[in-house]
Amino acid sequence: MQHCIAHQQIIILSPIQHKTYTFKDVYKKPYDNGYGESLAHQRFNILKLLNFKSVLDVGSGACFLYKWLMENNLKINYEAVDVRTDALELCKCQTYSEIPKNKKYDLVCLFGTVTYNFEYDNYKNKQILLSLLRESIKISNNYLLFTVMKNEINTEATIKANRFLYYTKEDVINILADLNISKYQIVEDDNYDKEEYFVICNVKDT
Repeated sequence: MQHCIAHQQIIILSPIQHKTYTFKDVYKKPYDNGYGESLAHQRFNILKLLNFKSVLDVGSGACFLYKWLMENNLKINYEAVDVRTDALELCKCQTYSEIPKNKKYDLVCLFGTVTYNFEYDNYKNKQILLSLLRESIKISNNYLLFTVMKNEINTEATIKANRFLYYTKEDVINILADLNISKYQIVEDDNYDKEEYFVICNVKDT
């Protein structure tokens, strides 16, 4: 009897896991960025691998990357893009509500921009990522950097129940092929984040 009751409880609870999430559910405060400032700064350390003098931070939130650059004494021309106006109001830099089309940057950086699977529409949210990457390539002089959640470290049940988007390494390679990017590095390093792929693209000749 106890086994039957437990089984019934799982059936009852499962729809709650699939509630529709929005930006307001995930980013309840302007300073929210999905990681917290400490983990965000840990992830930014990958930028030390690159040589750049200007960066557009896409999905910037409250511009934690700008603060990281200042703390590391990196004199970089920093500008930010986010759809959340309340977050951008906290930034002390040039900000945009969409990717500018008439400027160029050494690096266009997308950290977890579409990590969340809003409305549980895998196709729609993955197309948003592709669209953002295409727009980013157009304004990058050298580098494009983006991150995606790893599919390989999660079970099928977790992936189906969760509100995140997950990608296999093959998925990432297919994305890069679709974007005609041939020079890239897919970084897996727990020192940055054990749950994500960091994808560094050289788009100078793309």
